[in-house]
Amino acid sequence: MTEELYKMLKDDHNQVKDLLKEAVDNKESSRFREIKDKLSIHMESEEKYFYPRVMPIDKEGIDRSFKEHDEARQIIEDMENIHWKEKEWMDKLKQLRKTVENHVEKEESVIFPESERLSTLKREEIAQQIEEEQTSRKLGSIPNAKLVSLPESIEVPRGIPASDVKVPSMYVQGDVEYEDDHGNKADKYEATHIRLTGVDRRTDIVIGPVEPKGMIKLTMYLSDKNSAATKEKAAKSRSKIFDKNYRPVRK
Repeated sequence: MTEELYKMLKDDHNQVKDLLKEAVDNKESSRFREIKDKLSIHMESEEKYFYPRVMPIDKEGIDRSFKEHDEARQIIEDMENIHWKEKEWMDKLKQLRKTVENHVEKEESVIFPESERLSTLKREEIAQQIEEEQTSRKLGSIPNAKLVSLPESIEVPRGIPASDVKVPSMYVQGDVEYEDDHGNKADKYEATHIRLTGVDRRTDIVIGPVEPKGMIKLTMYLSDKNSAATKEKAAKSRSKIFDKNYRPVRK
C-alpha cells in the first residue's frame, strides 16, 4: 500500500492527459465535460487530503500547486463562457492541456518525492481518504442524470413502491435481475429486490428495502487502478445507499 497513493494520483494524471491529448488532436469538444469532472474531483481530493499533509514539508511547492489548480479552474470557466465552435475555445483547450501537463510534471518530480518524508502509515491514510472521496463523488453524480420511472416491461416485486421510485435513464435498457433479501438470484414472483445494470456495465442499481432505511443502492465497479471497469472485469467495487428521493443514507 506504500506506493498506492502515488499510483492512484498518477493514474488520475494519465487519464486526464490522455483525454486532453485526444481532444486537442481531434479538435473536438465532446470530452470536455468528462475532462472537467475528472480534473475537478482530482484537484479537490488533493487539496483536501494530500496538500495539507505536505504543506509543512514543502510550503513553496504546495502554494505553487494550489495556484496551478486555480489557473486550470479559470481556464475551464473561460471555456464554459465561449462557444465551442469559436477558435478561442480551442486555444483555451490547448492552454489547459499545457497548464495541466506542466503542473503534473512538477508535482510528480518535486511534490511526490518530498511527500515520501511522510510516514508510510500517513501515506496509506491519505490514499484511503482520496479513494473514498473520489468514489463517493462519482457515485453521487449518477443520480443527477435524467431520472425516469420504471418501465412497464419490468415486473416489480411486491414491497417496492414502483410508482414512487425513479432511476437514472442509463439503467432502463440494461440487464434486469431479481434477488432476495440476501442478494441471491430469485424468481421474480418471490424476489424482494431488482438489480438493474447500466448499459456500460460499469455500475448497477439495486432497488428494494436496503438497511438502514434505504431503497436504492448504487454500486460502481473499479479496476485495481481505481478506474471504472465493467462488473465482469472489476477488481473491487464501492457502493452508496439512497432513499427513494436519492437522499444519501448513512450507515
